[in-house]
Amino acid sequence: DMETQVCRLIYRSKAADDIDAALLSEIEEVSARNNREHGVTGILVANKGAYLQVLEGERDTLVRLFRRIAMDDRHREVELICFNNVIERSFEDWAMKGVGVGLMGRIIGQHLKRKYGEKDGDLALPQDKFRAFALLHDLAFYLRNKEL
Repeated sequence: DMETQVCRLIYRSKAADDIDAALLSEIEEVSARNNREHGVTGILVANKGAYLQVLEGERDTLVRLFRRIAMDDRHREVELICFNNVIERSFEDWAMKGVGVGLMGRIIGQHLKRKYGEKDGDLALPQDKFRAFALLHDLAFYLRNKEL
């Protein structure tokens, strides 16, 4: 029924401050705790200066969450890439998983840069919704296979 319709939201933003491992794990921990309470799942990928995140959950929950992100001082130029209903979740394994591009293995990092492009020597975070989803989906695959 419509009550339990799952939606997926993907957004991109610039980081107010350089993103390091400590900041990323703090965001992951707090987000995972909040998301678990609200039935939200997803992955956050960060390069040095930007975030790309996918969130899945109930529509109103995601609207509230996105509004909070848009007002969060850690984000600049928050850009909604897509927000739509989905048949099922693709990121149901994680209440929130933070993936730091700089912390990736060299081989995976090189592979993703070849596939998705580079910006300032870092993995580019796509703004096209299909490429953004593909990157997040690739990361989910590596995470499930314990390669990240």
